[in-house]
Formats: sequence, structure tokens, C-alpha cells
Amino acid sequence: MARKRVISRSARSWLFGVAVVVTAAVAIALTLLAFDHVQSRTPDGPETSAPVFAPATPSPSPSATDIPAAAPYDPATQRFIAVGDGVVWRGTAGVCGGTAPSLERSVDDGETWTDVLPEYLEIGQLLALDAFDGSQAEIVAGRGAACEVQLLRTFTQGEFWASYPDVLARSAYVDASTPRLIIVSGAPIEGPCDESHGLRRWGGSVAIVCGKIAYVLGEQTWMPLDVPNVLAIAPDGDDLVLASNANACDGIALRRFAVDGSSVDAGCVETSAPVPALALSSVSESITLWSGDDWIKLPR
Repeated sequence: MARKRVISRSARSWLFGVAVVVTAAVAIALTLLAFDHVQSRTPDGPETSAPVFAPATPSPSPSATDIPAAAPYDPATQRFIAVGDGVVWRGTAGVCGGTAPSLERSVDDGETWTDVLPEYLEIGQLLALDAFDGSQAEIVAGRGAACEVQLLRTFTQGEFWASYPDVLARSAYVDASTPRLIIVSGAPIEGPCDESHGLRRWGGSVAIVCGKIAYVLGEQTWMPLDVPNVLAIAPDGDDLVLASNANACDGIALRRFAVDGSSVDAGCVETSAPVPALALSSVSESITLWSGDDWIKLPR
């Protein structure tokens, strides 16, 4: 006859205590996992989801003997390119009260250029340049002695320009008088350095160049991209393309970043002077670089 096993009251109390401890430990672990999952999510931006990858620590810049030295950053020489439907616009920033800006238009892929800077509007500094409505363009510029910031559009291929305050209120640009401040939809945002430039919208966020490092604005945090000696940036659909000086490239190195933080080599471009402005065209399926006197158009 089988013997019935009897557990004493003290043993039952001990087993019950162990069960409570184990259950509590599991509950805490599940809570921490759930909290981590919620913290790692980034809400959608106003247009599309902003980049959500984690910040990367930029690699140390190689020595000057390894990389051709780029000229010190001069805000007046900043370059802009905008590619539209059968037309390319380009300009240099200038500075209010000093070096005059430039603005040109080409309909033959950069073979010839027409000056379209509206001097009658007393443009003192160019802050942004974009193509829109197929072959038209808009600029954010400082006007007059006070360098008043306005957004101007042309519907006549650059012959006449008019101010659009409502569009300016939705725009993004670097503050003309305080380049540490980034203006996004009318709100000033502190940049990661004193000389922010090359601002581009990327998805629901913005990207800039600061101290030869590219940064993307995450959720109240500027995230550096792991590429040294960045000279210019440009969005390409869901990707962001960086142009830089790099050891392995005798010219301008291109690297493409996805919103998840992954990146791939996008080629090496030979130029006579490593001072490029970079733009992407969704119309002509190409990458356009303006470096020194070189005007280069590459298939994607």
C-alpha cells in the first residue's frame, strides 16, 4: 500500500514564500522590459517618422597628413543647390552687410547659367534654396539693412519674386545673426555648435553640419553620424547622403544613411577642390555636386 506523503505546515509556508518571491521577480522583469520598449519608441514627425536610430560617437578625424585639409568654414561661401524638373538652381550665401550672395539658374545641366538674384529686393544673405512646383524655386533670405528674414518664391523662372510669410512660418533655416540657432516652423532650436550650416529637412526631422560632423535632430537630442570631415549633406528619399573628405577617397567620399542608422559607401568622386555643395534630384535620378569650379552629376 502506497504511503501518503504529508507536508508540514512550516514547509507549506516556506514553499508559499518562495512562490511569492519568484512571481514578484518575474513581474518586475516584465515591467522593466515593457518600460524599455516604450522609452525606445519615437513618435511620428509632422510629415513622416523622424529618424529613430541611436546616437553614434563620431570617429576621430584622421591626421592632416592622411586627409587633404579643407578650408576653414566661411559662412559667406556656403553653397546651395536645388534640382527641379528640367532646371537647376544654385547660389552662395553671402553675408548681410558684407559679401554679396549669388543666385543662378541653368536649364542645360549646368553648362550655362543665368543670374536670377533679385537685386531690387536688396537680398543681403541667402539662408535656404529649394525647388518646388516642378521648375520654380523658393529662397529664405535676409533683406535690407536690418537683414529681415523672408521667404521669397518665383513663378516666373527667377524673373520676379514675392514674399510668402505663411510659407516662411513652416520653413527651416539657420538663424542669420545667430548661427547656433536653428529655426524650425518658427521655433528656435539650440544647435550642437556655434556655426551650424547646410541645413536640410529629412523626413519629419532636420539635419545639419556642425564642426565637420553631420547631426540629425532626434527627440530633443542632436545625434551625430559616424562620418568625420563632413562637407555637405542632402536628403535622398528616405536616406541622407553625406559628402566628406576621407582617407580611402582622393576627392569627395559619399556615404548613404538610412533612418535606422545603417549606412553604405556611395562612391568616391574626383574633384579639383574639396569644397562641395551636395544636392539630390528625385526627378533626374542623380546626385549633383558643386565643388570649386567642378559641376558633377552622378547617377544614383
